[in-house]
Amino acid sequence: MYEKIDLTLLNRLLRLIVDHNIADYITAKNNVSIAYKDMMHTNSYGLIRGLQFSSFIVQYYGLVLDLLVLGLARASELAGMPRRPNEYLTFADVETEVSHPIRLYTRYMDKVYMLFKFDGEESKDLIQRYLIEHPDPNNENAVGYRNKMCWPRDCRMRLLKRDVNLGRAIFWDIKNRLPRSITTLDWDNSFEVHHGRCYTNWPRLTDEQWIKVEVALKDLILTDYGKKNNANVSSLTQSEIRDIILGMEISPPSLQRQQVAEIEAQSREQSQMTATTTKTTNVHGEQIVTTQHEAAIFHSKTDWRVRTISATNLHLRTKHIYVSSEDISEEGLTYVLPKNILSTFITIADLRTQVAGYLYGITPPDKDQVREVMCIVTVPQVGNHQSVTLPEALPGHEMLESWSLSGGFTHNHTS
Repeated sequence: MYEKIDLTLLNRLLRLIVDHNIADYITAKNNVSIAYKDMMHTNSYGLIRGLQFSSFIVQYYGLVLDLLVLGLARASELAGMPRRPNEYLTFADVETEVSHPIRLYTRYMDKVYMLFKFDGEESKDLIQRYLIEHPDPNNENAVGYRNKMCWPRDCRMRLLKRDVNLGRAIFWDIKNRLPRSITTLDWDNSFEVHHGRCYTNWPRLTDEQWIKVEVALKDLILTDYGKKNNANVSSLTQSEIRDIILGMEISPPSLQRQQVAEIEAQSREQSQMTATTTKTTNVHGEQIVTTQHEAAIFHSKTDWRVRTISATNLHLRTKHIYVSSEDISEEGLTYVLPKNILSTFITIADLRTQVAGYLYGITPPDKDQVREVMCIVTVPQVGNHQSVTLPEALPGHEMLESWSLSGGFTHNHTS
């Protein structure tokens, strides 16, 4: 505050309360040149600390700032009558106190502390005047809002749109009351909005109603978590549900991991079954003894569930396609195979059943040793993990008439 005092303005302000000669003397004391060794400083702006009238000037200049911030009417109501001044931070009566949004005001040196209380119309009008000059179509006022982080979490201001706009509108209104030539307000060391309209409504519900609200909120949080992470919330444990509700970062369970766990659990249950024997008599009168393993359905490594789970990772193999240079021969044919066709062909089958396809393409006129593959045709076939059987007739289609058969193709060797 005292570093921004303009000496010309100070002289005019002092002439309002003291003789002009005293005012000139006080300002002249600060409008001097200070020399120290080989250094020279001409002070034409701000006060020099330690002079005789410095404390008086700071108090008087601060009073002028108080009048600018409060306004003459509210400042008079806060100070009281000259013969009957009010006590510190009090008003003469309740009617005077509630007649203005500024309820408390105090200043310590260059720090201002204010308490506001607005009704619905007053806050709406102030916010509207602020948004007219500072539109916020994207709701960005909450970004960078100076909230007091030293308070407990449950006591901090919630950055709701209305309260954030009200806080910025108050700061904008008070800051505009002070000319920049006199001083400016800094948001870091200024007032904060804490209790807004949304803090006092806070709803009055019975215990049963609160339980319904808590269950609904839990379902809403879990549904949102499942959508964001593509996870099945029914597979979450109680401890994971608790951590999610409390805001902790929980990695979503993998779908493939769940299916593998189910398969492992089934195999574990089968291995723990009690061995039983069954005695039967055939038509010849002979007794036949069978165990549960002989009567159960045989599950081989080609079980469809295992193959289905494994096939979900086939698309990852298309990212690591390479051609071994040892098998390349300059005398043979050279095939040009687009990667998208190859990737589609790889991802249509599983890891254990071999699949065959016919390569159809064209031969460039200038290079008869090159075959440019245009498509891979998969026909009805019978395949297993060792071989694949194709029909005797070749496929026929109008799209294949302009292309020639370039060869066959097989993939997915057993592992």
